[in-house]
Amino acid sequence: MRQTFELLRRLDPAQVEISCIVLSGTVEPYGSILAERGMHVLPLERQRSYDVSRLRLVRRLLRDRRVQLIHGIGYEPSAYGYFASRGLRGVELLPSIRSAVLHPRWPKPWVYRLMFRGSRRVIANSHRGAAFAIEHFGAPSARTTVIPNGLPFDEIDAASAGPDLREELGVPGGAPLVGFVGKDSWQKNVRRFLDVAARVSGERPDCHFVVVGWRLGPEDRVRLGLAGNQRVHLLGVRHDVYRLLRSFSVLSLTSDTEGCPNVVLEAAGLGIPVVASDVGDIAIILGEEGAAGLVPSQDPADHADRLLRVLGEPAAARERAQRLRVRVRAEYDVDRMVGCTMDVYRASVRLPGSGGA
Repeated sequence: MRQTFELLRRLDPAQVEISCIVLSGTVEPYGSILAERGMHVLPLERQRSYDVSRLRLVRRLLRDRRVQLIHGIGYEPSAYGYFASRGLRGVELLPSIRSAVLHPRWPKPWVYRLMFRGSRRVIANSHRGAAFAIEHFGAPSARTTVIPNGLPFDEIDAASAGPDLREELGVPGGAPLVGFVGKDSWQKNVRRFLDVAARVSGERPDCHFVVVGWRLGPEDRVRLGLAGNQRVHLLGVRHDVYRLLRSFSVLSLTSDTEGCPNVVLEAAGLGIPVVASDVGDIAIILGEEGAAGLVPSQDPADHADRLLRVLGEPAAARERAQRLRVRVRAEYDVDRMVGCTMDVYRASVRLPGSGGA
């Protein structure tokens, strides 16, 4: 959602008219900001697993607002756009893929094959995601464009200011902090992070571990098997994540699958060392400067070993992180992402002009 917001708020209303259809009843924190910019924001709460009424509403909006281009953000929104636009003349579907995950339950694979094969252009936010869509869903290889996520690093710098997290946690000022930012899902695999934390703790008793995200608050300690563990701090959902990242000694990402993860870009853009699974385009993001933090396997022991090596050479890790910071801020800037996306829009329909997207 963050990437969609960053894209929409930077599009020029003189060039493209935007209607934002949200397949949920929740549009905040971004909906009101987009509405203030003159965009039509329509939340569509799902009533059942296959909600035909939502499909009818989407189709009506496409027809009434004379939409020319549907940019579907992910599998399900793209599928809604595919079915809602069937039979409507002058409507182009631009599906996007943001993860390399195969949904085995019928009819999803069948729907996605129809959707991708029938689209003249496809956007992926990672090279691995693009290859996945081409291999599994028949996306047109010559017309699948990789546009990595982009971030407003100047805004992130400003939002990262504030007191060191160690003060809030009541831990010594020099204590290493290893952070996890995500949610309790199989994709993010917080339990692997907790396994890694237990292994690292045995070697580094001075180290503390910070977990930030949905269903990862203090009330989840017992469920996650952390009762009595004073070195793992569950902070739950926070709205000052950039300040927290600035306090981390290392960001640890233990995901089973990713595309172009924002949290890795955010940490790298702030000059924070990263230790992460080799999934999605993380190897491309980290490059030579961050290679010391790339974990080639999903083995917690390998992840812990790589993390201990980075923690054991803080000066060298910081120097590499600063070099990575310079490159990431140049290659993953939000304006570059917006410009590349607009190029695909222009190739799909004639802009500027009448109608919406």
